[in-house]
Amino acid sequence: MSSENDWRPDEGDRLDDLLRQALAVDDDERQLARLRNHWRSQFSRQIWRRRLRRTVPLAAAAALAAVSLMLLRQTDREEPPPTRPGPPPVVAEQNMSTREVVVPEDIPRQENLPLLGREPTAYERIVFAARTIPTRSGPNKRVPRMKVEDMVLRLRQTSQADLPEILVELGYRQEEAVSRLLTAMRQPTLRPDALEVLEKLVGTAGLASLARQASAAEAREILAGHLLSGESDAALREYLWLVADAGTREAALAVAKRLPRPPIDRLFAILDDDDPAARSAAAFTLGRLNGPEVTQRLIAHATEKTSASQEAWVALLACRGEMAREFLAYAEQQPRLLGHYNRARVRWARMIP
Repeated sequence: MSSENDWRPDEGDRLDDLLRQALAVDDDERQLARLRNHWRSQFSRQIWRRRLRRTVPLAAAAALAAVSLMLLRQTDREEPPPTRPGPPPVVAEQNMSTREVVVPEDIPRQENLPLLGREPTAYERIVFAARTIPTRSGPNKRVPRMKVEDMVLRLRQTSQADLPEILVELGYRQEEAVSRLLTAMRQPTLRPDALEVLEKLVGTAGLASLARQASAAEAREILAGHLLSGESDAALREYLWLVADAGTREAALAVAKRLPRPPIDRLFAILDDDDPAARSAAAFTLGRLNGPEVTQRLIAHATEKTSASQEAWVALLACRGEMAREFLAYAEQQPRLLGHYNRARVRWARMIP
């Protein structure tokens, strides 16, 4: 028969394991120490109750034995029988609800009591913390979120280095702030400021990534237009990667046509870039821009730099204007230009599915 010191709760309880795994939370060490002390105190009290319940019958039996012995001795002396003894004294069980519990010396004290049984489950930790942590501000109330207009203005006035701290102050995670800014940029009045804050928050490459992830064509066009109108070369490069991507190409080219002042000079410069993907994307963009000025410059580029003008020919094939069609018809009749024109047509057929 095992003693109470060998007592262990069922550690193989499947339900206890599931609760521990599902409700795992981070806890403060001080609160966990208090909870462990609570469990140790409860275990010590259980041991004391068990010993007390066993001691009372033993004490009663000992009293009865003593009385019987006294009766036998009196009978031997032929003395009149004694009066019937009263009920044996019963040791009253102490109130275990009091904080101070008198523990016999043979029971180890709480501070020296080894940690027996199982660790408290995650659910028990949560309940214990909820009952012991004092409430400072009364019932929990949801803090009202700042209006999107005020949030955009506050973040616009914040430097890029201080953005994480301000987001914490406003109660936003970065993902939540990005989501609200993507919603705000669809409002024409908030669009410039929202895009500026968004670029500070995720960077130029992050804007291109958001454009690829956007499910709405409007969001893709807004982000692509912001990159194309940006003054940095990095922003223009990210826009060209959107043109090179078949999933975002149409949205990126559509916004180029509507842009009031597209970076035409910078796009022409990229026609001579070392990166063939950048050259092709610039040719696509110039072809979609079209217009008399762009077409004249493309024709000049194709005829004056015949040895390195394949992208200019591709851009002319992408043009939809009358001037481009007339030049291509003329190139078919000129042996000096016919080879460049045919190679551009083969390349165009490979680029367009």
